[in-house]
Amino acid sequence: MITKPAAKNILVIKHGALGDIIQADGAFQDIRENYPDAHITVMSEPAYAKYFARCPWVDDIFEDPRSSRWHLPAMAKLRKRIRAEKFDFVVDLQNNGRSGSYFRFLFPKTPWSGIVRGASHRRRSKDRNKIIGLPRYQTQLLEAGLISKHAISPNISWLAEDVSELLAKYDLTDKPYIFLVPGSSAQHIVKRWPHYKELITKLEADGYKTVTCPGPDDVELCKQLPSVMIQGDPYLDWPALAGLMKEASFVVGNDTGPVHLAAHMNQITVALFGRYFPAYKSGIHRPNVQVIEVDDLSNLPVQEVYAAAGNLLRNYRADPVS
Repeated sequence: MITKPAAKNILVIKHGALGDIIQADGAFQDIRENYPDAHITVMSEPAYAKYFARCPWVDDIFEDPRSSRWHLPAMAKLRKRIRAEKFDFVVDLQNNGRSGSYFRFLFPKTPWSGIVRGASHRRRSKDRNKIIGLPRYQTQLLEAGLISKHAISPNISWLAEDVSELLAKYDLTDKPYIFLVPGSSAQHIVKRWPHYKELITKLEADGYKTVTCPGPDDVELCKQLPSVMIQGDPYLDWPALAGLMKEASFVVGNDTGPVHLAAHMNQITVALFGRYFPAYKSGIHRPNVQVIEVDDLSNLPVQEVYAAAGNLLRNYRADPVS
């Protein structure tokens, strides 16, 4: 029987992208429940500091700009910071070459959960390379001797903040609206379904308003849509974005971070995938999510997306963001 390490000062390594951070939330909750009195620090990029500042499962964030591993002064500085923290257990939820190098360079004698060779609690499943999506986190925690109840069903509704002022500002109080995510990062334009304007026409005929909240890569795209476009200064942060999604009737969007955010808040979500990446590997499949996966997004009919949204509304009876 595998025994979990005794620990009071734990480091969990999890870098971006946002969708990956969101999917790991259940694993963070499991770690907290296994170590209720420990001080838990997450190592992540500075871009996710605000996200983890609200996360109820961690106490602190160790900002790691991910400097080149060959940048010796930066690595020496990182090593000095790490040693000052005196972590007594590391859970590597990143499990890539960088985090493996951290084990060898920074933590060779510290109890470590992950796939790197030499780790005290190494993932040993013969089929570990075939375990993908959320089960990979559960498998890792179980093989470190931890109890896992939440890794396969994260719920990040804790992220959502009160957006009543925003709703009033944009005349959305007490009016049903659909949250649309028509964009993606500029590096992944192939993920964009091109028919949101036609979908908006159908939804508005049903009495719904539609809302978009663009990031820096989506502003010009959203300006072309007949939707309410909500912006911050200049963009909304993740808690505000989550709050607007929480108040929506449902969410429709492409395979991008905000859609994974909605899916793992238990919000009713229609997620659109092309053939660039299999949806089953993304961890997005949930009872509240209807995934539509096609070879070519440009050929995905508006009627199919519209019908999927209607079916979810009729059939999904759980509280969307409880």
